[in-house]
Amino acid sequence: MLVFVLIFVALFVFTILLYGKWQILFHSFKIPGPAAVPLVGTFSLINVSKKGFINEIIKQSKTYYPVWKAWTGSELYIVTNRPTDAETVLSTFLDKSNIYKNFDEYSKGSILTAEASSWKVNRKLINPSFNLQVINSFLDAYIRYTTELVDILEKTAGTEQTDIIKYTWRTTLDNVIETLGDSEPSLHKNRYDFIVAASIFGDIFMQRTYKFWYRLHLIWKNSSLSKKHAKYCEEGRNLPRNMLTLVEESYEAKKYESNSLREKRFLPHLVKMCSETDAISPGQVLEETVTMLHAGTESTAATIAAALVFLGINPEIQDKLYDEIISVLGSTTKNPTLEDLNRLEFTERVLKETMRLVPALPVISRRINNDIKADPYVYPAGSNILIPIIYLHQDPAVWPDPKKFDPDRFLPDVSETRHRCSYIPFSYGVRNCIGLRYAMMSMKVFLAMIIQKLRVRTVEPATMDEVQWQHFIVLRIKNSRVVFEKR
Repeated sequence: MLVFVLIFVALFVFTILLYGKWQILFHSFKIPGPAAVPLVGTFSLINVSKKGFINEIIKQSKTYYPVWKAWTGSELYIVTNRPTDAETVLSTFLDKSNIYKNFDEYSKGSILTAEASSWKVNRKLINPSFNLQVINSFLDAYIRYTTELVDILEKTAGTEQTDIIKYTWRTTLDNVIETLGDSEPSLHKNRYDFIVAASIFGDIFMQRTYKFWYRLHLIWKNSSLSKKHAKYCEEGRNLPRNMLTLVEESYEAKKYESNSLREKRFLPHLVKMCSETDAISPGQVLEETVTMLHAGTESTAATIAAALVFLGINPEIQDKLYDEIISVLGSTTKNPTLEDLNRLEFTERVLKETMRLVPALPVISRRINNDIKADPYVYPAGSNILIPIIYLHQDPAVWPDPKKFDPDRFLPDVSETRHRCSYIPFSYGVRNCIGLRYAMMSMKVFLAMIIQKLRVRTVEPATMDEVQWQHFIVLRIKNSRVVFEKR
């Protein structure tokens, strides 16, 4: 009897929550999907692990291909694996769905999560710091920090290394501190605490996403996880605060030459805008700095780590990559120039194939405020569209033998045969990743200089079929073991 009463109460409350959303409910009936529990959501996505969440998205995408639905409480998410849908949604709708709101407690109102109106203002403000001239000026820093990474990896030669992201993330963090933050990394003695805080925040973020009871404010605020979350959110802001203080002091001391490339770097540029205009507040400068530190370091670190694992599994591809690097650079000691980087075409294809298999953000979502007619369905206004990049990138209808590591999928004549949104590692449309060119250039330098000096052998996973993921905010390879050998 009690069970029936509870079910009745749940259905009643669910109906109240959906009051005024009858159109959403009406159109949702026509879209297939796994069973959902009122007030809770889609049963198969409840209380799964970091690995299980992504695997479940892939599983349901295969079962209900190409479109299916999922509920989180009274929120409808339409999951589409159609590149045409992805293009329509990402080109038209700029507001992100509510699943991003948990990030606001870590970085409030930054360009990652802001409403479209605020995002447009801040994106326009930040854009000058990512023009090609500014990015090209970072090459010496990329080379310097990659050289330090290679020196560290050479010292490990012959011994198994686990989860090499611990090395690559330190490198990308130091790189961003200097290039975007205009700060000497050694001035921040405890800077690597940021990596610990960001990792723990990412883990908690995912737990809040797939554990439905944490959606209830009262339960969340009184949980031990919430207290841990608050602690590491605060610790994750120490480094950005220190960086901001140093740049503010330099600006006040008039150490920046007007209109110089150094002044156009991300943090000096925002400090200048804050000091000379009312375009951005001091608080918002800090929030954007937190976001840029996280987004600009973990994703590139995870991609380089994954690329090295894949090259260790596929030695013939690693040999081809090495041959190109030596052919372009001419020796095992020469550092790459900007012209060299443009000629490293196979290196770029290796990185693209890595991001196909392990996209930094495996899913993205937008809230739609107009109906979308997507035969035979209507995606109703007020619902959310979830685009599973991880499945788009491995759809066998688009990518033959999708688990195979094959950089030549990105030869120009092959790429032209695919829809432009069948591959979107940096999202798509005007709200794509602002750091796309920054990331690609830095990763080219990292990968070329590592393989130029070192050979990598992967112990685990032994084959591409054995590769497993773990999903923090950024997708990573799980339980990797590699061995570096000096060339």
